[in-house]
Amino acid sequence: MSRKEKHTVHQSLVEDPTFGGVPRGQFFIEVAVCLLIFNIFRASIMTVMLTAGFYFGIHRPLKSAYKRDPMLVELWLMKLFKNQSYYPPQPDINAGTEEGQPSIPSRL
Repeated sequence: MSRKEKHTVHQSLVEDPTFGGVPRGQFFIEVAVCLLIFNIFRASIMTVMLTAGFYFGIHRPLKSAYKRDPMLVELWLMKLFKNQSYYPPQPDINAGTEEGQPSIPSRL
């Protein structure tokens, strides 16, 4: 009993589930874009070309970026939509504090 035993754990219990190699939210965004392409061009050769272009131009780079860093796409989207860095800049620790105003006036 003093010896530590190693047990194998199935990968699905440790990692987040992915659809096509990307997280669920990103997958649904890609499906929505493909459905939008289909609604615009209906069943035509342009639909096939744009969907294939979307797959090779957007899905595959995002899939490889997700493998490198799972939070990269989410942080990039947050920065894009908020137009600021993920963490707002903090004031210098040596900066002086502002003088507060008293909550009870001294004169009536």
